[in-house]
Amino acid sequence: MSVPDEDLYTQLMLTDPSIAKLTEAAVGKALEGFALTPQPDMAWLARAIQGALLYTLGNASDAPERQSNKKTKAELKKLASRASKLRLAIQQRSGAADSELFEYARSQWDGGGGADVLGVTIGEPSLYRAFQAAQAQLDWLPDFLLLAANGVKPQSGPWQTSERREKRIERAQCLSPIYEMAFGAAPTVNTWPGQNGGPWPDFYQRIVALAFGELLTPDAEGVLDEARRRDKNERVIFEPGIIPDYRP
Repeated sequence: MSVPDEDLYTQLMLTDPSIAKLTEAAVGKALEGFALTPQPDMAWLARAIQGALLYTLGNASDAPERQSNKKTKAELKKLASRASKLRLAIQQRSGAADSELFEYARSQWDGGGGADVLGVTIGEPSLYRAFQAAQAQLDWLPDFLLLAANGVKPQSGPWQTSERREKRIERAQCLSPIYEMAFGAAPTVNTWPGQNGGPWPDFYQRIVALAFGELLTPDAEGVLDEARRRDKNERVIFEPGIIPDYRP
């Protein structure tokens, strides 16, 4: 697992609202009364948190809030049907309509691509040739849309809930090495249940509340336990420059 390069990090850090709000002052306020003191200081911690959470943002097209595959499939099928009907309607146009199209195209024609015969330009006007080319595109467009629709596999079950949980686990996994470097403590759930479940769950909850407005993480214990398991098996490796003074 890796994070984007430093240039992309800097660009996104300045433009994404979730990352931009993680200033030294804001992180310091969010951690008021926290049981542990960060090393070397709050400035380092805030920058490290920015880098760690940046990796978890992903693209909007992959977010759990995106349109379901079922709706996307239906949308593409509807477009395929409309394209097919348009293709058929144009193919079945009357001779009179076709003549008007040709005459309009000729009225806009500068003679390019035509031939001069005794002072008269003959040939097919460029706009009419473009119209015929567009017709040819409509021959394959409905099938293209339909094949794409048929390739969309609908998600099963409560997929948004599952993906949101996966995103929370990913955030915890990326924050785990930051917590360990900052506080010299393992990111473990020490006393669950309890008011905060120990320093690590308390830290995680404060940071995601600040960055994403998530005041209470659903199944926080399960999320952090799974993040800890993954952290042991595959620790996140950040590229140089993303986390200050970082050594994997």
